[in-house]
Amino acid sequence: MKNFFTKILPASAFINRQQALHLLRTCPYFDARWYNQTYHHNFTISQALNYWYTRGWRAGENPSVYFDTNFYMTHYHPRYNPLLHFLLEGRYQCFYPSDHHFSLAPNCTPPNLTAQPTVNHSSSCNKIVYTCITGQYDQLISPTFVAPDWQYVCFTNNPDYLAQKNIGAWEIRPLQSPTNLNPTRTNRYHKLQPHVLFPDASATLYLDGNIDVLTGARFFLKK
Repeated sequence: MKNFFTKILPASAFINRQQALHLLRTCPYFDARWYNQTYHHNFTISQALNYWYTRGWRAGENPSVYFDTNFYMTHYHPRYNPLLHFLLEGRYQCFYPSDHHFSLAPNCTPPNLTAQPTVNHSSSCNKIVYTCITGQYDQLISPTFVAPDWQYVCFTNNPDYLAQKNIGAWEIRPLQSPTNLNPTRTNRYHKLQPHVLFPDASATLYLDGNIDVLTGARFFLKK
């Protein structure tokens, strides 16, 4: 199941080539004039953009002085064009675009590259990622990707988890189902009752306990 999610969840899968090129062209991290001068190309703006999008980044070429292709590839290992990854995913995780220009998304703080992701546990968040773990059936997985504007909630009866209150991105809460349910029905109660568990939420996303989140949950909601 985890390998299945790895294949379908990259944010790049939700935009076509034309949309990707438009996003790169209009962002401040692609500079066709600088790119031509630095790598001795003689492209038009469109040619430079197309060449870097398909071939230039694979050769280690940077799209501008503000984005370091090799730095980004080495630290974050994106599975597709690194600048596109930064624009769709990396900036929401406060990734560095290079090692000397911290031109990050608004309100982002440059991260510790070795730190585990964290999230605001404030109850004011109205978008919820949640899971339910009963007994020792699953181990709680710390998500690879943590969306800063989503709250992460784990319902459980595991006493070790309940004693910690917060585990990484997850806020730990006791089970909310009727006590006479077996573990399978308990899990299904939580899975099928988001409107009861989170009456003020604008969006909820349930994950089984053995599922990792590899990219932004916001992409699940694209129409």
